[in-house]
Amino acid sequence: MALAITPSLPTARYRRLLSLLLLAFAVAFILTTYTRTGTPNILSHIWHTRPPQAPADGPMAVYHVESARPPLEGMPRTLAALDRNFIPVPGSNRRLVIVGDVHGMIEPLNALLDKIGYRREQSQDEDGGDHLVFVGDMINKGPSSGAVVDLAMKLGASAVRGNHEDRILLERAAMSLVRAGDDLPDPHEDQHVLSSPSRRGNPSDRACARSLTDTQASWLAARPALLDLGFLPGCFPGSGRVVVAHAGLVPGIGPLEAQDPWAVMNMRSVTYPREELRREEAIDALVDIAAARFRTSDEYLSKKDHWTDRAIRKKLRPDIPEADIDAEFRRRTKPSDRDIAVPSDGHGGVPWTDAWEEAQLAIEQESRRTAVVYGHDSKVGLRDRPYSLGLDSGCVKGKKLSALVVEATDDGVRRRIVSVPCRKPKAAGGDVFGEGGDEDRQ
Repeated sequence: MALAITPSLPTARYRRLLSLLLLAFAVAFILTTYTRTGTPNILSHIWHTRPPQAPADGPMAVYHVESARPPLEGMPRTLAALDRNFIPVPGSNRRLVIVGDVHGMIEPLNALLDKIGYRREQSQDEDGGDHLVFVGDMINKGPSSGAVVDLAMKLGASAVRGNHEDRILLERAAMSLVRAGDDLPDPHEDQHVLSSPSRRGNPSDRACARSLTDTQASWLAARPALLDLGFLPGCFPGSGRVVVAHAGLVPGIGPLEAQDPWAVMNMRSVTYPREELRREEAIDALVDIAAARFRTSDEYLSKKDHWTDRAIRKKLRPDIPEADIDAEFRRRTKPSDRDIAVPSDGHGGVPWTDAWEEAQLAIEQESRRTAVVYGHDSKVGLRDRPYSLGLDSGCVKGKKLSALVVEATDDGVRRRIVSVPCRKPKAAGGDVFGEGGDEDRQ
């Protein structure tokens, strides 16, 4: 079982902390599982360090403390399950439509549903018809966040909370504190809201927060971080379960309930601290060999008093070939080195989908494998893999809005991806939907 250590600092500071982890000795225990209902973006895990000479096989300590990011009221649980009556099965006349990041772009959303032929009047019919699912980030950036939420509510849609919903809900909480009057903020609660790095506090976030009605905000707040679709026939061959998550899932975590909401809503990559330690050990070993040779050289012997161990290592390290480092690292690597994964909201580590695909293939029994439908990463865009499908095709950037359509037929269930073009929204109002490339993919 992997331990996912959720980073909760701004990226630069988090990387500095991670660097210290990679150079230091861990002194306590491994926290095997945890679940939080609040999404952190502040320090919630503190790593104690180890001397550089300690092996990567040593204990790695994680001290778990309360997240400084306050949980928002309304999110009932991290995980919810979709009613099986909405799942397409052969002969059922049902369709499941899973839409990527809309970001307040109501016109492309309506165009996409029209192109699919979405049966709006039957959207809540459990005996047949269509059901709509959003992968999160329904709101913010685009001009019509409220209209998107209204449509979702009208159609009885399902959705997961994305990082933008989370941000805007936190902004609303902060604004309500500011409007509360002359009372001093509670030092243990209110300041957490007002100073949380999860809350950007920028004008566009505030404008979006103000544009939502209490009813719309309450509906968004009640969305889970994960939506379990269960077995989805004809959709992901070789998997026993399909899950909708805004950003992704950390591999190796046992029950879905143990996934951390911050990671589920924000991650783009994962790093493996033990592998980083292992690589440092490989470098140290190669430098030791080179240093032993150097101490027999005329350059060293002629100025023996001049050469400290530190100076020798500083001189020799740049000359170690990367190919040699890679080979020594691979020789030292152990399967357990990936038992601890650190999710990151940047692209600097291993793409989480690469780690996820590898982890699912390592599961011998196909019925225990899980496929993930996600959004969030418009840089990667529309990406279809055996155990992961990315649907953020950059609509708010003027690219496309995409959906996975899973539909029942008389003789089975088929899936297809449908896209419509988007026009990048103007700074204030205006037509946001226009001509562009159009793509359907089976």
